[in-house]
Amino acid sequence: RQDFPQSAIQEFKVYLSQSTAEYGWTAGGAVSMATKSGTNQLHGEGFEFYRNKSMNTIDPFAKAAGQSKPNFSRHQFGGAIGGPIIKDKVHFFQAAERLKNNLYDNVVVRQPQFYGNLNGVFASPEYNNMTFSRADWQINQKQNLFIRYAWQVSDFTCEGCAASSSTPNRR
Repeated sequence: RQDFPQSAIQEFKVYLSQSTAEYGWTAGGAVSMATKSGTNQLHGEGFEFYRNKSMNTIDPFAKAAGQSKPNFSRHQFGGAIGGPIIKDKVHFFQAAERLKNNLYDNVVVRQPQFYGNLNGVFASPEYNNMTFSRADWQINQKQNLFIRYAWQVSDFTCEGCAASSSTPNRR
């Protein structure tokens, strides 16, 4: 799967079930997107979203074990720029986005008398970097050509993988 910077998406459509054959092998649904392109006027945008631990609560099991609220933060920012290369003929569009999550896992073991030294708060950082480029050429009134390039590199950890139950599994 390829993610795109949010600034690069012009419109999208979600197919919840029974999508057409062009989306083959989709059991749960599909998302179709159209990307932005440059215009005859230079334009751009930028954004930033930031959240930190003051907006979070602590897991009740971690709180019972005496653990403090982890130093969580989520920082997402990016922007886009587009415009003409040759007016009415060739246009460009470029977007980029970065997400950096400073996540933490609260680990509370089920047998603290044996494994209590494994209790704690452990860093679990994540990041996602994306860029998108597009060039459009209006060949004539009935034909146009575009080329686009998307790049993504990310590192996501397993969300919710830490133990957080105070009762042992009984089988």
